[in-house]
Amino acid sequence: MRRLLALVAVALLLPLGAASFVGGTSTGGASRTPLATVAVTEVGFLHFSDRVSQLGYSPDGLHLAVAIDSGSLYVLNATTFSEELNLTVPFGWVGVSSLSWSPESDHLAAGYQGGAVGVWDIPSGVMLWSQQDLYFDVRGVSWSPDGQYLAAGILHAVYIFLGNNGSLTATSSKPTRVSTAEIWTAATGSCS
Repeated sequence: MRRLLALVAVALLLPLGAASFVGGTSTGGASRTPLATVAVTEVGFLHFSDRVSQLGYSPDGLHLAVAIDSGSLYVLNATTFSEELNLTVPFGWVGVSSLSWSPESDHLAAGYQGGAVGVWDIPSGVMLWSQQDLYFDVRGVSWSPDGQYLAAGILHAVYIFLGNNGSLTATSSKPTRVSTAEIWTAATGSCS
């Protein structure tokens, strides 16, 4: 079993000594609560056979994506920590460098150190599209606020893909150190 549940006070995450004043009085006699509400909650401890390289909660708060160094991707229920999906990853994809949830929490994107990007449908777990052979490690992936585009940062370049099918819509690259920023316009697909 990959998880062990324990009861832990949220107050343990507070500065040392702050929890001792919850619901009582300090030695000075004044009652104080360090947070709006301090409660005992169930916290999950998850154990995986390989190192966790990336993780992220979905915007709707229902899922937690966990990436393992071997390249495996898991989607857990954010409340119970039970495994909802074990996403199929193409052979040879190892070293997840970044994860990004779409704004509607219906797609999960992952960037890989071997120069690949993949997007999965949630909750089906089906890989919608992938881009391989991007030549360098993907350093980050991020969805546009409307979920229409996925940006992938690779060395000195940013690739912009259509979120629904992975078509490359724009590329911005500089062969040397960049001291200025380029602005990409979604409507035209051009950089200025």
